Amino acid sequence: MLLLFNNCVEEIEFNDSSFDKLLVVQAALTDEYKIHEVKLSRISTLNAAEVVDTHEENAIVSIIEDSQITYNFQEKAHGVYESISPFKAVFGKQYSLQIKTPDGEIYESTLEEIQGINNIDEVYAEPDTDFYGVEGLTISVKSTSCDKNAKYYKYTYTETYKIIAPYYSKFALRVLSDVFPWKVEKYYQNEDREVCYNTINSKKIIQTETSSLSENKVILPVRFIKKNDTIIAHRYSIEVKQHVQSYEAYTYFKTLSKLSHTENVFSQTQQGFLQGNVMPTVNQKNKVVGFFEVNSTSKKRLFFNHTDLFPDHYINTRTSCEVFAPPLFQTHPTGFYTDFSPLVNAIKAGYLYTEDNGAPSDNLPGPFQITTKKCGDCRVDGSIVKPNFWID
Repeated sequence: MLLLFNNCVEEIEFNDSSFDKLLVVQAALTDEYKIHEVKLSRISTLNAAEVVDTHEENAIVSIIEDSQITYNFQEKAHGVYESISPFKAVFGKQYSLQIKTPDGEIYESTLEEIQGINNIDEVYAEPDTDFYGVEGLTISVKSTSCDKNAKYYKYTYTETYKIIAPYYSKFALRVLSDVFPWKVEKYYQNEDREVCYNTINSKKIIQTETSSLSENKVILPVRFIKKNDTIIAHRYSIEVKQHVQSYEAYTYFKTLSKLSHTENVFSQTQQGFLQGNVMPTVNQKNKVVGFFEVNSTSKKRLFFNHTDLFPDHYINTRTSCEVFAPPLFQTHPTGFYTDFSPLVNAIKAGYLYTEDNGAPSDNLPGPFQITTKKCGDCRVDGSIVKPNFWID
């Protein structure tokens, strides 16, 4: 394994046993007053066809401020550690991450601090086409700063969108008898499952820098969405976060992006070992990957409806749904099948009522039209709880 990139990728000879003990650290401290999070895992093997991570549990995790104040973390989920109380990074102070694993290994990061501050001026969306000529929209971020130390940037985003079940009905079907002669009843249910909201976090590494520019001004596309993507069929919102990085953190994540194209430290495309700023303090043979960064952040949220950008375009969310009308009784030339009811079986399988079938046909022979749960219940893809930031 040979690769050298600004001292962030280190040439190391691995064998299977040493690689099995590789600790992976995901940790970032920002100037947001909140509960901060550290994730720890282990790489399971070097030669597997697919890399599998295992959670590193029961570790002792803390962040030290100016070698004086300690912020302790506790494990909230397998390999996920959260600070016991909220806190934030303060400009001018230095921070280090310390980890002690259950087997006695100790790891510590270099001292890190906020490098600069730059607030987002605007997040906006506009119609666009991608590299392949596909129509859609591009969401971009714009910022300008006089802080000469704010030169390296990483962006993350959280997108939330409204889901409306295309075949929702206030009525439902229930089976009163699941033996011959079968009996099915339609009843008024009015369950809250028509409108939901789904939230997704960004996964790609998005970065830029202004050190090579004459002014500290950023105009950067962070998200492209196809025109017919159902996530923008109704109302959509995105919150973009801008993280001001150090040069070392920028270089690390830039290299990581080139090697793996994901936030996972290892993938089948990676050609080397990515050395971050977390090191073992006792056994130097132990290997660890990950970067503890301390950043200032700025964020802005954008809302829009599909018609705001495409006033003459409509996304028909029903096109991906199928509607059935199975009969209650399955017939054959000598009478009824007494051991099988297509409608009863469909209801038991989770299909939902859409409407009465007023005009039975060969394709839709039954008394009720039904559809898949995904098309009649928005909770399959989201939550009925409206986010507290949501504006209709």
